Amino acid sequence: MGAWVEDFRVANLLPRQDKPGEIVVVAVTEDTLKRFAYRSPIDRHFLSSVLQTLHAKGVRAIVLDFLLDQPTERAKDRELIRTLDEIGAQIPLVVAYAGSKEGLDAQQVEYLRAVIAPDLRGFANLAKDPFDGTVRTIFAGREEPGAGFLRGITPRMAEKLGFPVPADETPISWRGPAREGNRPFRTVPAHAVDIAPDRLFAGKIAFIGADLTLTDLHRTPFATGIGEREVREMPGVFIHAHALAQILDGRQFIRLGWWGNASLVFAFTLLAVGLSFLASSILVRITMVGCFVVALWVGCFVAFRWNLTILPLVIPTLSVIFSMWLSEIHFGRRQRLEKGLIRKSFAQYLSPQVVGQLIANPQALKLGGETRNMSVMFGDVRDFTAISEQFDAEGLTRLVTNLMTPLTDVIMDRNGTVDKYMGDCIMAFWNAPLDDAAHARNACLTALAMQDEMLRLNQRLSAEAENEGRAHTRLRIGIGINTGDVIVGNMGSRRRFDYTVLGDEVNLASRLEGLCKTHGVDVIIGENTQSAVAELATLDIDLIQVKGRKRATRIFALLGDESVAGDEGFQTLRASHHEMMAAYRGREWPMARSKLAECRALCGDLGLARVYDLYETRMERYETTPPAQDWDGVFVAQSK
Repeated sequence: MGAWVEDFRVANLLPRQDKPGEIVVVAVTEDTLKRFAYRSPIDRHFLSSVLQTLHAKGVRAIVLDFLLDQPTERAKDRELIRTLDEIGAQIPLVVAYAGSKEGLDAQQVEYLRAVIAPDLRGFANLAKDPFDGTVRTIFAGREEPGAGFLRGITPRMAEKLGFPVPADETPISWRGPAREGNRPFRTVPAHAVDIAPDRLFAGKIAFIGADLTLTDLHRTPFATGIGEREVREMPGVFIHAHALAQILDGRQFIRLGWWGNASLVFAFTLLAVGLSFLASSILVRITMVGCFVVALWVGCFVAFRWNLTILPLVIPTLSVIFSMWLSEIHFGRRQRLEKGLIRKSFAQYLSPQVVGQLIANPQALKLGGETRNMSVMFGDVRDFTAISEQFDAEGLTRLVTNLMTPLTDVIMDRNGTVDKYMGDCIMAFWNAPLDDAAHARNACLTALAMQDEMLRLNQRLSAEAENEGRAHTRLRIGIGINTGDVIVGNMGSRRRFDYTVLGDEVNLASRLEGLCKTHGVDVIIGENTQSAVAELATLDIDLIQVKGRKRATRIFALLGDESVAGDEGFQTLRASHHEMMAAYRGREWPMARSKLAECRALCGDLGLARVYDLYETRMERYETTPPAQDWDGVFVAQSK
């Protein structure tokens, strides 16, 4: 865990640095390999040519990160061996080397020893963490039978250049960040070396290696980077370049010693214990210690960002948590017993969210509740009685389960709380028990998602019916949503109660669901809801006085999200629809009929045909029997 946290710091907080002027990477890329008849092993004449060109352009030193462990074409092999010997006698040159411990067989090892002179060898190994395979340190070297201690490729080059060489594996002080298209080192494709300006190479240390999609890629701390452009795996040649740049610059991340880390952990633990004793409330203690831990992490991240100082994080955090746990043993035994009793007594009756609230606030165990502005939804399957006659008891149970499960998932995924199931009806609400500032929007998007889910469910049920040789009746669900002040809390008797909502706005939501049937639309929302989701695709479809309510309410059809609302065709429909409704409520029947015809032509598959049929019927009646003089467009519903 500690290693991962350090990796995260390196990948995401390491400040950008200038590309080191003394190092250039000559990369064999996929475009390079397209020039040859075979990909592997890489053409020896090409390697020889790149080496000679680099030398001619005045490079200071060369690291060749290709393992020459097998013969190819004899003439080309001899040419490369001759080039290595000639250049190695003039400038520092290190060539990748490996032995039997690296997985080579005896024939490969023998060929390597014959091709690469002892003075040119450097182990190409990378020091990988055995747990997750991440490269975090510079490989110092190892004993090679018959040859003594042989350094890794990077320390070997540093030694030839006259720089101090680490005796042990040293953490790599990475340059970064590493992102696609923005390498931390100047990079030239190998096939472009001959046409590249001499100034790119003169006096530089050139690393020659592979930069391919599937070859020689290794996990580094940058694998924990956040962002699509982060490099998840790094070619080995770039890792060697990071290591050499560190040695040349004498640069190291600042790390505390053993005593420094221990002292820091001890100080953090004492401070956490002190904070725990400052308050008797568990919530306050957790908040104080939590803030302290956050401050610790932020402080350590800032220290790394601005000063490249790596302070311990995991062990101090664990010590703070452990000290908090010890303080809880002292303070919280009685509270835990009380909470355990509540959980045991009420978990089987109440939802997990409500149980959590009761545990945090035991005095809430009483009848009644609080008034909150919420959005309430009712959803009911159309003609379910007729549909249910097609199934036996087991089949009907399975149908209801297949119906309610995805609809419930959709509601919960959008912060909704399922209140209850009433046969084929589902009731849900938003903004309780958890706060949800966008409760009206979430309720509306849930309704649209539920309609999409019904399409997928009907497809599955149709396929099942076809396999069983029976007819399938398409399932449709009408949804009513209303927003307003309601009472929410534990309602019921003293022996049994539920967490639910009550109030006139709840009743209106139920009435709106019933109006879906008469108006022929899938989702109807109240005017309070519509005013909160003006960005969605809605249409004013009626001004209605529902049964049991004296005040008229404007109702809207919810037809889609922002993408539908922004569609040019919908905007044209909305304008014509608005004109039609204005003419209707102004008793301008000919104009209303004309605009209604336009709306029919524009509405497409939005499911508004029943609405326009309804208005056409009303206008026919009103033309024969005009409404009262004080009529204001309100329609009185005669049923729920």
